[in-house]
Amino acid sequence: MKNVSRVTPLYGIVAKASFAAPKYATLHWDGKIVPGDTERPAVLIAGLPDHKEGKLLGVPLIPDGSGTTQASVTHALTHEWNVENSIVGLVFDTTASNSGWKNGACVKLETLLRKRVFYFACRHHVMERILCAVWQELFGETSSPDTRI
Repeated sequence: MKNVSRVTPLYGIVAKASFAAPKYATLHWDGKIVPGDTERPAVLIAGLPDHKEGKLLGVPLIPDGSGTTQASVTHALTHEWNVENSIVGLVFDTTASNSGWKNGACVKLETLLRKRVFYFACRHHVMERILCAVWQELFGETSSPDTRI
């Protein structure tokens, strides 16, 4: 039992040290509010051939869900895992904190990475945005979450 506390941190170090990033990778993140915490974004990288299902980089605790905070924490993990140069695309849901043209995490991440990348908005959320636009055109704007579609 005494050695267990030594093995766990060593395993994490070995995993990062031996991790080989794919040549072309997409960076994925999605934040969730966890009871007892503020927010935790799950951050992973995916790319062929070795990581088509994704490699979890971390699930850090962050003080808020702003685009700036998400971008800086996500970027820190890419730096920690040495995958910055492999990233060619960002995969995210279409909340304002991610996709905002000024302060969205995508825009901030692109600046931190110092390169242009592809944006891959989650298809579920893209369809939700289209449906919302159609609803507003037909029935007017609503801010109620109880509006039945």
